[in-house]
Amino acid sequence: MKFKTKIIFICLSLGTLFFGGCGSENISSYSYGQNGTIKIAVIGEEEYLHDNGSMEGAELAADDFYEKTGIKIETVIYDDEMDYNLAVERANEIVADGTISAVIVKQELDYIDTVAEIFEDAEMPFILAAGCYEHTIDNGYNYMIVDCINAKTAGSIMGDWVVEQGYKNVAFAHSDTEYEEDELKGFQACINGSETRLVDTLIGPFSQEDFDTAYARWKVLGVDAVCISNYYILNSDIVRMLRTAGDSLPVIGDYVMDSDDDIEENGAYLDGTIIVGMYINDFNENNSEITEKYYETYDMEMSEKAIQSYDITTWLGEGLTSGITESSQLIDYMKSEEGYRGISGTLVLDEKGCIIPNGNEILIFKDGGFTQTER
Repeated sequence: MKFKTKIIFICLSLGTLFFGGCGSENISSYSYGQNGTIKIAVIGEEEYLHDNGSMEGAELAADDFYEKTGIKIETVIYDDEMDYNLAVERANEIVADGTISAVIVKQELDYIDTVAEIFEDAEMPFILAAGCYEHTIDNGYNYMIVDCINAKTAGSIMGDWVVEQGYKNVAFAHSDTEYEEDELKGFQACINGSETRLVDTLIGPFSQEDFDTAYARWKVLGVDAVCISNYYILNSDIVRMLRTAGDSLPVIGDYVMDSDDDIEENGAYLDGTIIVGMYINDFNENNSEITEKYYETYDMEMSEKAIQSYDITTWLGEGLTSGITESSQLIDYMKSEEGYRGISGTLVLDEKGCIIPNGNEILIFKDGGFTQTER
């Protein structure tokens, strides 16, 4: 399993949000009344949904939105337990509910295409917040927003990093899945023509024995940096095995390593590890009062996932109360050239509904967590 991924939808009539997607009819319009409740569905495995304070980010956004507008945003969790059949069942439940206005999807990537068809047929805006395959983006869904850095882009950012740092001989360790292969393609395209060479690619290593074999090969090849794109925990395991071997070889991975499980299991070994974040970052917080309020409320720093949840909850709330009358207008609103001014950067989407990187997606592990670093 590899999570690199969420969804929401609203309608109000006579004080109740109504979404005409129940049963066989497609959603064609919104009717929003004052003092109503916006209902947002979040679908995925429940433990993952709460990772890194993500749901707290949505909760704080809802509280702030209510203070400003008097309108409540209610987040409803649909736990799919990482089961394909249950994932499909939950998606159909969301469409049939009739009061949900948008969906945030944080599901196993292999479910995304199926649920995307369900939401697309219902004309229900859905936001992928933990990743998706390149072919899913290329399917051209009209009601899909990809609110995270996609695989090829993540790979190209990794490539930019190793080239900028002047590394000459790089190894790339990855899982044998479509996402990681897309990431590798992005990496290779980026370093092509540079002085950086990809001298070793491998699936894994998934065990100490596999690592020992790979590590011996890296020493012979003169590897001076390692890129990793595996399932979560397996990424930080590689860093642990490197550091246990007494090697300070630089490592760059992707945002899957930024999980509660990875940090709890291997955080003692991660200092200095670089990852490509899943979201927009800059170095001047646009809303420092929000991050400070988050810390005061929940006694923890506001992680990238928490910032993402806060932004998307607020963005949807503002869009759904902007006077739109059709579900397609919410998508148009979110795709505006001006974008949305989020906590850590302005979110701008391309014509396919994918978030456009701003060049600052590199994070470094220090003080117990992944944080922004200048390139």
